[in-house]
Amino acid sequence: MNIEDFKKALAQSGARANLFKVTWDLGPGDNGAEANKLVEFMCKVTSLPQSSINPINVNYQGRTIKVAGTRPEYADWTVTVINDESMDIRRSLEQWMFEINSTVDNTMNKIGPSMEDYKRKARVHAIGKSQDEKLGAYEFYGLFPTQIGEVSLDWGNDAIQEYTVTWSFDYFKDLNNSGVE
Repeated sequence: MNIEDFKKALAQSGARANLFKVTWDLGPGDNGAEANKLVEFMCKVTSLPQSSINPINVNYQGRTIKVAGTRPEYADWTVTVINDESMDIRRSLEQWMFEINSTVDNTMNKIGPSMEDYKRKARVHAIGKSQDEKLGAYEFYGLFPTQIGEVSLDWGNDAIQEYTVTWSFDYFKDLNNSGVE
């Protein structure tokens, strides 16, 4: 392969890491519709999910072969959010976490005991330069926030605030390969 073959193979100059959008369902009891509208615009960094299968080692007469095992638990998913002055997204996430487990009473607050009462869905879409969302789209199921990162405050820093949100989830589906699962 030479450079001209490589250029031909790199369709539309390659997929860009900065073209994506993220949305997630609001948490239980959250009526912060404004927060949900902001999510698509304020998520600055994320990733498409990692996928893996653990191998199982099988020994036979001193030799080891590997066979496909099961999928391990999925690694947490992280997004970086730009903070707006109303802090709608952060407040929505804090309320969601408070309802999962109160910071004072150590109890579920205002939601039922079922996991469906606090687990939601989220979507990440890699977008092509033509704004086509079919480049890569994944939906996470059984999702809830496990950590809202700190927001650094500093008199010597004239930057927009941002923080990370770490999510736990049960599984994901590739929305562009709907026939696969």
